[in-house]
Amino acid sequence: MFRNTILALISFAVVIAIALGVSPARAVQPNSVVYTWEYAHIGSNQLVCKQIAVYPKAAVQRDQQPVRIISKAVGDQRCAAITKPRV
Repeated sequence: MFRNTILALISFAVVIAIALGVSPARAVQPNSVVYTWEYAHIGSNQLVCKQIAVYPKAAVQRDQQPVRIISKAVGDQRCAAITKPRV
């Protein structure tokens, strides 16, 4: 009985050590959201505060990580801490 308990504890310790020591093969970064001053659209001279969100997609190849980028205009208060560039 005592021997089985010791073997179970050692096995559990080995499993925990392996789980903590090995990094996941396909770790995904969390979604990234950035606020910046951008032109409203191509050819425009009006600056607006834009939210740019980057969402990772499932990898097609090992050395490439495709992403989905979404950009939308938001209220100027989101970019209040960022210096607005001169036009």
